[in-house]
Amino acid sequence: MSKAPWIAAAVTTGYFVATAGVFWLFNVGVPRWLEQVLSLLVAPAVLLMGLWDPLLKRLGWSKGEWFAVPSAAGFVALTLFYALLAFGITELLVRLLRR
Repeated sequence: MSKAPWIAAAVTTGYFVATAGVFWLFNVGVPRWLEQVLSLLVAPAVLLMGLWDPLLKRLGWSKGEWFAVPSAAGFVALTLFYALLAFGITELLVRLLRR
């Protein structure tokens, strides 16, 4: 059994957790140049989470008006979903490449 799917899931989870940390840094206050760099790094995660906003709102797992963000439960659910997706895709690729 390959470790690659587990690594992909861990990296995905780490990326989404780091995204939450970056937004915490924005609230604390960072220099403008650093905020711009960090915004570019977390933009994919923000877009991936934003895709699920209509469903999260129906479940009560989203908050905000102009730009909605997932609540803690929504964040955990989306992080687990994307980690499982990364695991599954990597597992599939490993199996296909072994043939």
